[in-house]
Amino acid sequence: RSQMKMLNAHEVAHPACRALASVCVVAATLVVSGCAGVKDQYAASADAQQRMAAEATADTKAGASVDTQATYLRLVEQMQKEELWFASLAHIDALEQRWGVSPDSTRVRAEALRQTGQAAPAEAAYKRLLGTPLESAGYRGLGLLAGMRGDYAEASRFLSQAQRRTPTDPALLSDLGYANLRAGLIEEARLPLMQALQLKPDSTQAQANLALYLEVTQQREQSAALMNANRMSE
Repeated sequence: RSQMKMLNAHEVAHPACRALASVCVVAATLVVSGCAGVKDQYAASADAQQRMAAEATADTKAGASVDTQATYLRLVEQMQKEELWFASLAHIDALEQRWGVSPDSTRVRAEALRQTGQAAPAEAAYKRLLGTPLESAGYRGLGLLAGMRGDYAEASRFLSQAQRRTPTDPALLSDLGYANLRAGLIEEARLPLMQALQLKPDSTQAQANLALYLEVTQQREQSAALMNANRMSE
């Protein structure tokens, strides 16, 4: 999933956006396209218990079957897909102790730091990716952090740098389009949003951000049709 908070419609630097207070349909788990924030890791809930069980399973796998750096990295990536961000940081420490620091380990560490609310060390880690083969991930992470701070102009600049390096990533394109909307760059939002939707037509994020663009540009019928077709709530 991607990462910036839902748009409060009156915040977009465009007059039409004041009509959007009830149409903020951007995916809720994004930071540039809907940051849900860090979940309560300590809640005594079934979800927390399931995560603890998943972590224990991961620990068992790590001890029993990880014998190469690539295998351990895949384990960490799987934990992050399951949103075990804190646990993944412990395993990244173990990975780097055994095989040393690499751009790949720096990338997953930066993601985990950002997702656990540690913005300053996350920013430092993303910057270490610049000049490496994973430079696009570095620029994207810096853009997401800028979006978390509410600096959407800077988010747009960083995400544009990432897009130049990985031009066919639909989630990145959708994030860039959303950042452009929040920065008031309304026309500049159209191209990446259309690209995102055509590259991944089933993306809820891309559909929602395009519907938002259509609202902002007074194309209300098209927006309503897109929302209805994809069963989006107000």
